[in-house]
Amino acid sequence: MAATGLRSDAPALLAAIAWIEQLVIHTMRRIDLETIRAVSDLGFGAGRVWPTVSIATLKPDPVADQALYAFDWVDRFDGDEPYARRRPRLPATWDDLAADLDDLPNHLAGVDAVLVTGSIRLATGFAVGAALRKVTGVDVAWKQGPQIWNSDHPYAEVLTPRTDITTLGQGGDTAMVVDIATNATPDVIDWLRDTKTAVGDVITVSVPSGHAKDDAIASPAQAVALAVGIRDVARRAARTSPRIHLFMACPAGLALLLGHRWNRVATTYVYEDLKTEYALAYSIKS
Repeated sequence: MAATGLRSDAPALLAAIAWIEQLVIHTMRRIDLETIRAVSDLGFGAGRVWPTVSIATLKPDPVADQALYAFDWVDRFDGDEPYARRRPRLPATWDDLAADLDDLPNHLAGVDAVLVTGSIRLATGFAVGAALRKVTGVDVAWKQGPQIWNSDHPYAEVLTPRTDITTLGQGGDTAMVVDIATNATPDVIDWLRDTKTAVGDVITVSVPSGHAKDDAIASPAQAVALAVGIRDVARRAARTSPRIHLFMACPAGLALLLGHRWNRVATTYVYEDLKTEYALAYSIKS
């Protein structure tokens, strides 16, 4: 329903079921085109139609066969259960996955918008957005709960994130931690110190209130506005830093939107959370 431009929340689904029920009660055995068009009278319209791109890393995507293009990476990730799959299983590597994503625009000729389906972790979500950056002319979207977070959603003004800086003094690079769903900064700082990563400052960005929680972003407009605000913080840091080390604790939709907006920023190393440590997953040049 979401991909075809219809509302996809629970009330819409219940209304659709009730509509079908009435057709059955009135002994309709065949639904013709005019009957289908009557769906517009139910107020289901929600926006544009979104062709889908399926990227499955945690578990198979049940709608992959309907996608314009699909990556099935489940067997290429290590782990016997979906939530244990956090890194590629040898001989697959992050570089292999990055090469697949770099080729993605070549499979979307003539398409100006895609809804990403499947199951991805944050680093891969960011990399998908970066492969389909705004400059490619392709809008991206993700179904975040009952909402569609789409990169072309209008917003009133840029949402400037709360910004805190911790100085490590270990080198000339800058680390950025996106603390939206939870506060990951203490763990990231401990890991950067333990690994002696060449980072001078750690910049933590969060929602303006500073309160990290699962539902800290209330709408698609807020998600887009915050993605632009975080990108702008990264741009300022890139003026004096040759590389950005990016760590995220945020909704998957925001990771996708961030990657989509990530232009005019220094080379960015995107890390995946392995629970006990972090892995450099993707290197994004801009």
